[in-house]
Amino acid sequence: MWSKALFYILYGLNILKMVIVMKTSIVEKQVDALIKGGYYPNRAEFVEDAIRAFFELRKEMKIAAAVELYKKEEVSISKAAELAGLKKRDFYEFSEDDKKELFSYFK
Repeated sequence: MWSKALFYILYGLNILKMVIVMKTSIVEKQVDALIKGGYYPNRAEFVEDAIRAFFELRKEMKIAAAVELYKKEEVSISKAAELAGLKKRDFYEFSEDDKKELFSYFK
């Protein structure tokens, strides 16, 4: 009985791996097509643009990244506020306890 369950689990994992590989190759082909078409000079430029677009779509992630950089003392509070797209005093209000509020703020 357990061997049959294990078989189905392993079978499902193999299918999942194949789907991930297929999606990855499709995405890679799309990126390569944009580079070959002259839309981007290289992968690094594409990735930078994609990350920038991600942060514009997910404002809470933009703020969360700035909060994390500030907590690790990798940036000043002024730089963190700038990265978050907030005024310094507004950024300062986001504390460790406000993470839930941070994510609900943009929903």
